[in-house]
Amino acid sequence: MKNISFLMLFNLAIKNLWILIICAVITAAGTFGFCEYVAVDRYSATGSVIVTNGTLLVQREDKTGISNTDVVASVNFSETIKDILNTNGIFKKLASALDNKYTYEQLKAASKIEKRSEDSLFIDVTFESTDKEEAKRMVNEYLKFTDSYIEEFIEGAATISVSDADAAKKVYPNTVTSTILISFGAVLICFSIIVLVHSYTTVIKDEDSFKEMFNIPVLGNVPDFDSARKDKKYSYYGKGGNN
Repeated sequence: MKNISFLMLFNLAIKNLWILIICAVITAAGTFGFCEYVAVDRYSATGSVIVTNGTLLVQREDKTGISNTDVVASVNFSETIKDILNTNGIFKKLASALDNKYTYEQLKAASKIEKRSEDSLFIDVTFESTDKEEAKRMVNEYLKFTDSYIEEFIEGAATISVSDADAAKKVYPNTVTSTILISFGAVLICFSIIVLVHSYTTVIKDEDSFKEMFNIPVLGNVPDFDSARKDKKYSYYGKGGNN
């Protein structure tokens, strides 16, 4: 195996530049065509809900101060609420509200119910669908059940506010990002293959390949007779082998 250096990689890239460019163009065209004409668009809509154990809500109505202890308790409590909102029961209610167009397993697989951050009281509700209006409808129908469904498990839990989904955004495919990343990956793989082939080849093609394989000075080159024929330089070739 030949020694690999930055200079060797640079020279190899220059020598095979057209191969790399063609690889990038073909991959980019294929990825763009797939994203635009083959891939099925998916849309995502998100709503949110804030849930507490009721203490913060009472303090808000009484206009009393909110202690740090109550906030921490509500943050910990919201983790339990998140688990409740991921149970099968609420997805069965949602399936019924959507006229059983989907099974509750399908709805659960299309959803993501999670806290916005570890220290947040917000629980974000996200649904994905191939139809942007359907994704928004799933979220908003789901949020209608959150208050009553939580009450079935924990008495006194209170929904302070619910933010409905007002729009859905496209999440797949991202044509520009996919085209750039996949093209770059294809070029990187192609160049890696070129480097491997070059590193393990033992054929001496020119002076540069000779220098790479043997760390000795080059005193001169043997004339390239094939090139001489093509250039019609017959000084080395006479009829019958005479000069």
